[in-house]
Amino acid sequence: TLVFALVLVAIAVNYLRLATWLSMPRWLSRMPGIVVVFVLGTAVYFVTGALLPGIDLGADLGEVDFLFDSPLIHLGDSGNTATLLGAGWNLLLVSFVLALVASMESLMSLRSAQQLVEINFHPVRELAAQGVANAVTSFFAPVAGSISPALLTIAYRNGGRTRITALIAAAVVLAVGIGCSGALAQVPTVVLSAVLIATGVTMIDGWSIRLAASFIGGTSPQTRRRDALDLVGVHGQLRDIEA
Repeated sequence: TLVFALVLVAIAVNYLRLATWLSMPRWLSRMPGIVVVFVLGTAVYFVTGALLPGIDLGADLGEVDFLFDSPLIHLGDSGNTATLLGAGWNLLLVSFVLALVASMESLMSLRSAQQLVEINFHPVRELAAQGVANAVTSFFAPVAGSISPALLTIAYRNGGRTRITALIAAAVVLAVGIGCSGALAQVPTVVLSAVLIATGVTMIDGWSIRLAASFIGGTSPQTRRRDALDLVGVHGQLRDIEA
């Protein structure tokens, strides 16, 4: 199972080079490697299970339950309130860290958007909207959200130019989750794991790594401060906030 997952990750990460080397048709070479690996890995999983049942490639996701239930409803249940109060400062600390990370990620996303298009953003307004959105969604699910630089770039490169892009994406995820829960239950865990790992690998920016190394090895305070601002990628956004 591990070898199969690593092979899928390698194909997804190096798909463009592989497509060029194999002289694949243009329409196939332009497909995202992650999509190709998902389809290919799922097909190999089921074909192997049918022809070679002795080979264990892991289980599937299983039945997916979609419960429209607010976690706040159960705060009054016996023991839940005491557990929440017992978490105390640990809960506040985790919440603070999540808010800080989400805010920094959103500022990085806004900076990435400014590099894609010449549009002026308002960081304070965007962060306030993100806070309100997380406060509202907490009534339905204990999941914090923020803007993702990777998803923002993918949406832009595929034609997304307006705010309706995020709404359509959310609607599609909801429709697939509710209408195709049976199909989702058959997705192999090993394939999904390989897709997630490949996605994480492709998000690594070599320029950021080199910049981090320059920051660590920097000698003068001016150089370290410049590299730190570039590494975080929010210099322009922080300047707008100060203004």
